[in-house]
Amino acid sequence: MRNIIPWHHPEQNSLIHTNFHNALEQMFENFAQHFNHEDFEPWSLSMKEFMPKVDLTETDKEMHVSAELPGMTEHDIDLSLQDNVLTIKGEKKVEDSKKDHNYHYAERSYGSFQRAITLPVTAEPDKIEATFKNGVLEVVIPKKENANTGKHITITK
Repeated sequence: MRNIIPWHHPEQNSLIHTNFHNALEQMFENFAQHFNHEDFEPWSLSMKEFMPKVDLTETDKEMHVSAELPGMTEHDIDLSLQDNVLTIKGEKKVEDSKKDHNYHYAERSYGSFQRAITLPVTAEPDKIEATFKNGVLEVVIPKKENANTGKHITITK
């Protein structure tokens, strides 16, 4: 049985290793050729949808929304409240000066985005404040004083 299994023979083992190595090398060469090809559009790697990361936290007196918006200014962001839904909209645009560059690799994302956060009934919509600093949007939503947060209902048979 051992005689028919090729990797148990030293001369066959070397041949299998060489073939595998050559195939792997060819695969990487084929992949690398795409980066030198004129029709390759490197922007397609970075034009995936941009969706900012958001943290929601709460204390006894207020709620906090923190959104990471790197590479943007407060003028690029539209913050609105309608029907108790806080909406953060904007667009992260590609810089015109970089469109002519020959990129070999790009991970940054660009595009329009929209995040909608439904606020609880305890929110004070008239007292919402927002600041933008170092690429981070901070929204503070105060809670109503003495807000009725609900009632426990006993279930009977």
